[in-house]
Amino acid sequence: GDDFHIYSLCPLPGSSTTDSVLFQIPFQDGEVGFANSIQSFRGAKYVTVMAYAVDDGTTIIHELFHLFHFNINDQLKADPIDYLEESKARILLRAEYYAMRQALQLMDDNAAATQILSAIHDVFTFKKIRQQQYAAFHDLEIQIEMVEGLANYTGFLLSGFPNKYKLAIKEIEGREAAPTYTRAFPYATGPAYGIFFDYLGLNWKTNLEGTYDFLQLYETLYLKDTLALSDAIIAAAKERNNYEAIEKEEKTKQQKLEQNIAFYKNLLVDAPTLSASLTDNEYSISYDMYGTLVLKDIGLIYSSAKGSDMSGANFGSYEMKAKLGQNGLLGINNLETIHFPLPIRIEGNKVIGEFYTIDLNDGWEVVESGAKGDLKIIKKE
Repeated sequence: GDDFHIYSLCPLPGSSTTDSVLFQIPFQDGEVGFANSIQSFRGAKYVTVMAYAVDDGTTIIHELFHLFHFNINDQLKADPIDYLEESKARILLRAEYYAMRQALQLMDDNAAATQILSAIHDVFTFKKIRQQQYAAFHDLEIQIEMVEGLANYTGFLLSGFPNKYKLAIKEIEGREAAPTYTRAFPYATGPAYGIFFDYLGLNWKTNLEGTYDFLQLYETLYLKDTLALSDAIIAAAKERNNYEAIEKEEKTKQQKLEQNIAFYKNLLVDAPTLSASLTDNEYSISYDMYGTLVLKDIGLIYSSAKGSDMSGANFGSYEMKAKLGQNGLLGINNLETIHFPLPIRIEGNKVIGEFYTIDLNDGWEVVESGAKGDLKIIKKE
């Protein structure tokens, strides 16, 4: 909870209870990140779920699946997929979303199997077109769909919601409306693929040691052949799935995207910045996945993010609170190196920017770095 207390159904070291059912323990700011995730707390790993997300059980199950999954395979990456910032890729993903909604709604309406199967086939048609055009990202994409897609599918499947179809449709609508798809897309695609495969009666849940390529599963387990693509097949799928309207909407969004890219390049690449780097991986990071923006071949913009030093070995902790297009920080190599706009002032161990604060650990300082006017946080010698 945001009252700096952890609540648990099992006792934790140092926790207390009044009813032997719910245990609680206070924690210090920086010990635990305010996020739904797996985190280390006083020597052990736990699933943390914010109080607002406990009602229906989906988030708890989602995060518990992560803990179980990572105990089997902790090498999978869940990095943002950069190419989904591009207009052409967004259009194809939105067409896939549209076909997903069609299929799920037909299932909910108990429509004829031929209609449902046709809609599912359109889903994988658009997926194949997109993945062929951006083949260099294939391995990273199936990893994040394995990590977040399967977790969300499991949360949906085991949750208290009676209508999984409507739940999956709502998830798609929420992710499609987001300003960026680079990190959030598998939360929508994973549940839908799982529901489709269950409907098709496929024996697809075989292991968690490797990765699932959902398109490949569809081809090998259901089609038992390669999904065919031709100009005629693609044109017919586009006609059925609102493709022309999606294209028009995305062209308008592209103009705003290009404005934001130019703004952040000026703010965090061309202009002087304050930089800091992590020296220890015991660092909790949470961020608004809808407030990110790809700077191609440079890094990722985070308009809202919080980093908490769990070990005391890093430069300190920070919080950036802004909206996309207003301000932000530049993260390189998954926030191992961070560039902030120059601060307004420094008061002791507190570095204050227009939209951020940094609390430096003892033994760290801000120094000048280079002729451009950059600053850098370093450990005192």
